[in-house]
Amino acid sequence: MTDVPPDLAFLQWLIDVNRYLRPRPLPGGHWAAIMPMIFTHAIGTGRIGDYFGIENSWCYESREEAEAALEAWSGSGEPDGWIRHPPSGRRRPSGDLEALIERPYSSEAAR
Repeated sequence: MTDVPPDLAFLQWLIDVNRYLRPRPLPGGHWAAIMPMIFTHAIGTGRIGDYFGIENSWCYESREEAEAALEAWSGSGEPDGWIRHPPSGRRRPSGDLEALIERPYSSEAAR
């Protein structure tokens, strides 16, 4: 039996348990993967070995758009073409950078 490196075992866990698609390592001990959502697909990121949460996510209108963005992304800055950034509340209709809508999340706005 061959020992599996912990990083690869974690990426496989993302597939098997979370049903994430195309996980890959990023610089600095992070990972990125496609996360199927109810109405969209997202690119999610987190730390390799962190079984309890994600650090960031960007939503796309389709799985194909999310996969293309993940493939083109170096892991630095933000991936291209996203329509929604849940952590900040920002939205970009049709992924258009010029049409950025700032909607910072606040607990007051949610009430």
